[in-house]
Amino acid sequence: MSDAAKKFEFLAAQMADHETNWSLGTFGAIAEFMRDADEPVALSNGDARVAAVTARGGIRIEPCEHMRLFASESKRARAGAIVFRCACPRPTAP
Repeated sequence: MSDAAKKFEFLAAQMADHETNWSLGTFGAIAEFMRDADEPVALSNGDARVAAVTARGGIRIEPCEHMRLFASESKRARAGAIVFRCACPRPTAP
C-alpha cells in the first residue's frame, strides 16, 4: 500500500469515527465538525475524497498528493486526545 493510500485510509477511518472532532482554520476563520454517537450520518469514501454529512452540517476532505499528517500536542485538547494535523503545500502559480 502506498504512503498516499495509507493516509487516505487513516482519514477515512477517522471520518467514520463519531468520537473524532474536526477543526479547520486559517487566520481569521475557523470551522468545526463533530457528531453525536447516535446521530445519523452519510459517509462517503471514494474518488480521492472522504466526507461525512449530518442534518447539522458536513465535511469533505480531498487529500492532496503531497499531504503530510503529523501528530502534535495541544493544551486545548481533552485529556487523552491525540491531535493530528494535515498540511498541504501551497499551489504554485504557473
